[in-house]
Amino acid sequence: AKALLEGLQTHMFTKHYFITEDKCEIKHQVPLLFDKYKALLDGILINHNLKTIEPYDLKTSEDSALGFPDKFFKFRYDLQAAIYTEAVKVYKDTYYPDYELLDFKFVVGSFNYPNKPLVYNAKNILDIGKNGGEYKGKYYKGYLQLTQEYFWHKEYDKWDYRKEVYDQKGVINL
Repeated sequence: AKALLEGLQTHMFTKHYFITEDKCEIKHQVPLLFDKYKALLDGILINHNLKTIEPYDLKTSEDSALGFPDKFFKFRYDLQAAIYTEAVKVYKDTYYPDYELLDFKFVVGSFNYPNKPLVYNAKNILDIGKNGGEYKGKYYKGYLQLTQEYFWHKEYDKWDYRKEVYDQKGVINL
């Protein structure tokens, strides 16, 4: 863990997420609320010189940081990125209205390869995370759809199956 932390703090790709420069501020573990949602960001990098705000989340793995995309939809990090981005927009508009919001990033480090961290930009998957969409031939629901379904389940107190199964009266097309 010490080697991974040192790698993240010193590597040219990731060190600025951990060590601030002049006129930069890093906020860690930032709890944000918007609409019906809560977000707890690992970090927000605020650059007062450039007037930018960059939200990010830290991910660690035993595997190489290069393997992060393979796990991305398995763990639904698209949902996290989309919700966190919307939450940071509200935060920015409230506290830093004249700052530019930069893309949400995942800062990925590996315990087995601590000196080879990477940063992944989430901009290309935000729409899937929010509204749903297809990735590599598989459809993923976005957080807006999942929220509607949650409230449907809550209203009708039906929890044994997905909403689609109830909608189709238990008949599933193959």
